[in-house]
Amino acid sequence: MCGGGGRTCVRYRQRVIVNMPGYLSGLAAALASTDRRVLANYMVWRAVASCVPFTDRRLRDLQQTLHAELYGQPTRQPRWAECVDVVSAGLYLAVGRLYVTRYFDGRTKNATADMVKKIRREMHDALTDSGTAFF
Repeated sequence: MCGGGGRTCVRYRQRVIVNMPGYLSGLAAALASTDRRVLANYMVWRAVASCVPFTDRRLRDLQQTLHAELYGQPTRQPRWAECVDVVSAGLYLAVGRLYVTRYFDGRTKNATADMVKKIRREMHDALTDSGTAFF
């Protein structure tokens, strides 16, 4: 199962560490006791809601009305800003790369790479010296 927009991808055979197993067992129980029609409607609603940013103004206005009622968001950002958010969420690595290429000079890139290298080294040393295995 793999989502877009910067979401974490979990492959079929990948192990997942669950810090709150009670949540998963509670979720399983809730799903088992929920009418299948309710679950199907929820899944359709989530699928449609995820497509609304790509639709016409009428549907986006309906979604904004819902968000205003649920979350107190009375206004929607301009369409251009919505488009930037969609592109940034879906292509965040590519957008970040374009930004760095355009606005960072070679000196800044080298200084940033050096800083990241030092941070990694310090983190490694701190974790190694503590005697505690975090990973």
